[in-house]
Amino acid sequence: MATVLFRTGILGLRATCKQDIRLSQTIRSFHSNFRTLNMATVESYEIHYWPIHGRSDVSRMLLEAAGKPYKNVFIGSAEWATLKKQQRFGHTPWLVVKYTDGTSKTLWEQLAIDVYLAETFGFMPSTEAGEDEAFSRAFCVAHHTSWLELSDKFGVAMGLPTLEERREQINKLRNDVAPLHMSFHEKILAESKGPFYYGEKPTLPDFMALSTYLRMEELLGECSHEQFPNLLKLNEAVLKVPHVADYVQKRRDFGVIRFDKDQLKGVPAKQ
Repeated sequence: MATVLFRTGILGLRATCKQDIRLSQTIRSFHSNFRTLNMATVESYEIHYWPIHGRSDVSRMLLEAAGKPYKNVFIGSAEWATLKKQQRFGHTPWLVVKYTDGTSKTLWEQLAIDVYLAETFGFMPSTEAGEDEAFSRAFCVAHHTSWLELSDKFGVAMGLPTLEERREQINKLRNDVAPLHMSFHEKILAESKGPFYYGEKPTLPDFMALSTYLRMEELLGECSHEQFPNLLKLNEAVLKVPHVADYVQKRRDFGVIRFDKDQLKGVPAKQ
């Protein structure tokens, strides 16, 4: 019996040793891979979207403001049927993050992309010691999504099938929806200690506010500033962020689609 127990003990010890060796090898492999991941830094970005500003406008602004290299990979109508099936959720946009070791990662959904870029480049609010950081960031994103919802309503209006429907919806946005929306944000900005939502620091919703404002100008003509002086200050301040004004003036229009004010929809730039 003692011999059996001894043998069992040896076998158990050997098994344990083998497990320890495998565990040790796994840990060494993990640390090796971790060091490799640490060494692989972001090299550049690709934005895959239609040749319009639309849902990639803020993403491009954030990349421009951060001075990061990126490439626009425009999607064509002919290839979309094939590309659609390959995407995680079947729609645009998506962001490809390229690393120095040749690997890449892909992120879908405008909100996820915008939040990722804002977090990466420091366009989220600063938090004090002891402050609930997660809540602070969620609160910031709430301002962003509020503007995103308004921007989407203009996009939906432009996509309605008839001119009569488009005109009716855009007039509703002009006279009711947009002024009410902006009145809420005007009050919020009045409480800020600077031109931005978070004082002197530009954050994610500031870029979304400017993007939506530019879209409204395209559809509605020049918007009145008399009722919303704080929104005007915000837009002017965002345009002073490095590279943003240059992007808006020179790199926001890709010369493929233009907005036709008579038809109230996007049409080919060259006909």
